[in-house]
Amino acid sequence: MADLAEMAKRITRMLSGNGIYGFGQNMKDSAFDLCLTEHIARDFGIYQGYDYRRGRYDFMVYETALGQMQALLDEECAMPGCETLSMDALRALFAQGKIAMYFGDSREERVYKNLFPAGADSFGAAPFPTGGVSGCNGVVPVHFSGGWLVSSGSRNRQEALTVLWEFFYSEEFLQGYYGDTAESRLFGDGMEKADLDLAAKAGCLPEAPHVINKNAVLTPGRDTYDVFYDIIYGDTEIKDGLQKLTESYNTAYCNGIRSESCGRLYLPEYQPDDPEKTVDLYREMVLPLYRANAVNTN
Repeated sequence: MADLAEMAKRITRMLSGNGIYGFGQNMKDSAFDLCLTEHIARDFGIYQGYDYRRGRYDFMVYETALGQMQALLDEECAMPGCETLSMDALRALFAQGKIAMYFGDSREERVYKNLFPAGADSFGAAPFPTGGVSGCNGVVPVHFSGGWLVSSGSRNRQEALTVLWEFFYSEEFLQGYYGDTAESRLFGDGMEKADLDLAAKAGCLPEAPHVINKNAVLTPGRDTYDVFYDIIYGDTEIKDGLQKLTESYNTAYCNGIRSESCGRLYLPEYQPDDPEKTVDLYREMVLPLYRANAVNTN
C-alpha cells in the first residue's frame, strides 16, 4: 500500500496538469469492501472486523489501512472528488486514461473488453496490496455465486435448488470465474438438497457473524462504513473511532449470543495462510448460523 501511494503521488505530480491522476476510488459501501476488507484479510485473516482466532470483533487492525487510504485519497495522489463517482463513471475515466489506478474486482477484465473496449495491453491487474503490517499474506475471501437466492415462497423451490447446485454451483461453471475450485472439498458428499444453497455460502472463508445473520449483531448508531468514511476524511480520530466500533460490535455480538440469536464463531486454530485446514470445523460451526438466519427471515 505504501508503494502504491508513492506511485500514485508521482503520477499525479507529473500529470495532473493534463487532467491525469495517479489514483481514484468511489467510496460507497462496496468500495469500502474493495479498499479495506480485502487487504486486511490478506494481512491478518480478519474479515469485516471479526477475528476467528479470538472469537471477537477487533477493528483496531484497520488503523494502518485507514491511514494508508487517507494518503491514497489525498489530493497529492487522487483525482479530486473521485469519492462521489459511480463505479461506471470511475471505470470510464480509467478507460480514458484519466485515472492510473483504482481498486476493482474480478469483473473488471470483462468490463474493459465489453463495456469500454480496450486492448489487452492497455491495462493490467495485480492482487490487492497488503499493508505490510503482519507479514501474514492470508486469504482474500471468495464468495461462490453469492447473488443467487431462492424464495421461501417459491412453488418450484426444489427445482430451483437443483438448478443452482447442478449448474451455478458446479465446479465446471465456477472454474470459469475462479479457476481451480475444488468445491467438493468444501461442501462434502451426501448433503441434503435443502442445505446446498446454505453450504455454498458456508463453504466460503472467511465471514463475520453480522454478515451471516444481521439480526444477531444489532449495533446501535453508526455502522462501520460511516465510521471509516469519517476517519478517512478527517472527521473522526482513527484510534478513538475504531475503539468505539470494536466495543459496539462486541457488545451487540455478546447480546446476540445471550439471546440465542446466534452462536459463537470461534476458531483458535484458524490459519489465514491455509484456511482449508480448518474448513471442516468452520462449516460445522457456521452452517447452523446460516440455517437459523434462513428460518428467521422466511
